[in-house]
Amino acid sequence: MSSIEDMQGLALRILFGNPLYDASLGDKLPVTVASIGGSLLSVHASQLADNLAAFPSELGAVTSLAGDLQFRALPLMLADAARLTARSMLSANNRWSETAWRADILGERTARLIAAHQTLVTGADALDARLFGRTILRGARHLHRAPIIVPKPWRRFHAHRGRIFSALALRELRGRLERDLRALGADADSQVLGDGGHVERSPAKALAVLAMLIEIRDVLALRQIEPPAGLISAIDRMAPFIRALRMGDGGLTLLGGGRSGHEDLIDAVLDASGSHGRAMAFAPHSGYCRLRSGQTTVLVDTGTPEHAVAEAHLSPLAFELSIGKMRVVTGCGMARADLAGADAWAPALRRDIARSSSPRPTRGR
Repeated sequence: MSSIEDMQGLALRILFGNPLYDASLGDKLPVTVASIGGSLLSVHASQLADNLAAFPSELGAVTSLAGDLQFRALPLMLADAARLTARSMLSANNRWSETAWRADILGERTARLIAAHQTLVTGADALDARLFGRTILRGARHLHRAPIIVPKPWRRFHAHRGRIFSALALRELRGRLERDLRALGADADSQVLGDGGHVERSPAKALAVLAMLIEIRDVLALRQIEPPAGLISAIDRMAPFIRALRMGDGGLTLLGGGRSGHEDLIDAVLDASGSHGRAMAFAPHSGYCRLRSGQTTVLVDTGTPEHAVAEAHLSPLAFELSIGKMRVVTGCGMARADLAGADAWAPALRRDIARSSSPRPTRGR
């Protein structure tokens, strides 16, 4: 960790970790927690991106605090199981902590608690109902006050979604919505490239971002609220990009540090996008090329250093080939079960030896 990050962490602990700040978050129940509706695509797509591309080591370190990430599944649980999970999770997260209240983790937890709120309070005792409502409001207030500081750019969208959902669901935060939408549109413009790829050059992360943007768009549409232009434009660009990065079996390429599988989820996200743009042959801003003839599909990484942000995968002339549904030439990818070791393996997967590439040596990243 750099000295700047150390100083930043110290400043956050001083600012947010004191009793006066905790008192400023309030102890009252929200007037109401309105239902937000919409889809749950990003529940699964978030897990897909973490499991296939970039599981944050920080989440593994706070498994007990974050409720073993079960907040993602809260809207899908039966009432009794959801209440039990939420009670355990919220009791441990009712006050600021540097990791469990990090903008992306808090944003995702807030969005899922709001989506599950009706299930949580139906049949709950008064103490639990108060815990659920009060903790949602306290966390949402902090989410709107604190800067979005996250380890990876794509995870900023978790914070944006939590802010927007809480501004829609909580009357106390309704006045923040316009600002939240502007910030989301700006991030969509800056992170989603002109060809629909994501700045981190990971198809799995691009898929997760696309699912979150679709979910936000649909929730806004239910309320007849016009989404920011950057959001709509990003969705329209990303769908053809995701189609281009699929192999013959329907799964995503392993280029960019991904893993295969989850074809049904990819289909669902693309269907929900409403975009019918065909898979592009060349993504000039992201640096990927797709070749297809009959049943043969070839994907090539044509990226150069200007295509990559820090820690993004860059493997010039690496390629993958499939015939029909059979993957004939692929890179190493990452074992699905090895979430704890994902960070440790990431540098190795950026090396040329981890994928199929031209005989000419290239500099691994």
